Amino acid sequence: MQISNIPTDESSRSTLSYGTDTFPFVCYTDEIAEFPGQYIEWHWHREFEFVLAIKGNISCKIGNQAICLYEGNGLFINSEVFHQFTAEKHGTLASLIFAPEFIASPDSALFSNYVYPFLSSDLDSIHFDRENSRQNAGLQLIKQAWHLASEHTFLRELQIRNKISLLWETLAETAQNHLTSPKTRENKRTHSRLQKMLEYIHNNYFEQITLSSISASANISQSEALRCFHACIQTTPINYLNGYRLHRAKEYLISSNDTVTSIAAAVGFESVGYFCRVFKSKYGCSPNVFRDSFQRNQYGNHERQDQAYAKEKSNEIQEWS
Repeated sequence: MQISNIPTDESSRSTLSYGTDTFPFVCYTDEIAEFPGQYIEWHWHREFEFVLAIKGNISCKIGNQAICLYEGNGLFINSEVFHQFTAEKHGTLASLIFAPEFIASPDSALFSNYVYPFLSSDLDSIHFDRENSRQNAGLQLIKQAWHLASEHTFLRELQIRNKISLLWETLAETAQNHLTSPKTRENKRTHSRLQKMLEYIHNNYFEQITLSSISASANISQSEALRCFHACIQTTPINYLNGYRLHRAKEYLISSNDTVTSIAAAVGFESVGYFCRVFKSKYGCSPNVFRDSFQRNQYGNHERQDQAYAKEKSNEIQEWS
């Protein structure tokens, strides 16, 4: 499955459905250049995630870490951890996402011994390097499960489940020395405070809000607000606010005929000149050029370009496989 946007709620939690109630597993192939702004925005979910760099090098921000995921390497992302992906040129990412109960029933010994330690730990992620023989075996399992997800054979679900079990065994062995630090009350508090501030920003971005009002939404000081943002998503509240305003402005440019001036005001920028400067700095072109380019692609020969690119991408993945 391929997507080009991850919808989130007010707390930046992904609202995508990761599988079904009876089979809580899903596989995505993400061409990062196809996402708005050519990056996958900060988000989190309760499901576990394994990612594999299929094509190109991927820049990953996981919690308070910055990781360069080189082509062929992979990463485990723990439940409820904020993460973001960017890539230069054409970076392609394979993702396996599944609920904790996909590994074992919550009332089982398997869950208590091998799943709950991840849910209750301070662990954000585990890097899988293809140069490490044991970790490379895990990368091969990610790749095999990714291939199985696109098949429609009689044994598909059972085979995927078996691959994930073997993958989890590899992860547990690799991560056993990283699971000794339980989630502290302070870490939970930081996550909760950030969610409240993100919800406030998402609901009020069009107003002239300040660091003071953002921090007040979580009943904390401005310095604590700065700490929470830096600890979880490596930025400041105001930088995040401006980035979210630009994201919403881009949506308006695509979906409406409103002027750039009115869009700037609608997303909370007092100065249209400043809006145009920061928009160009982030997206590489002015708002008008962005809108014109999008419309040309939509109504010109967009379909032929998509077909050519899809064929090229398919060939690249087959070569990599």
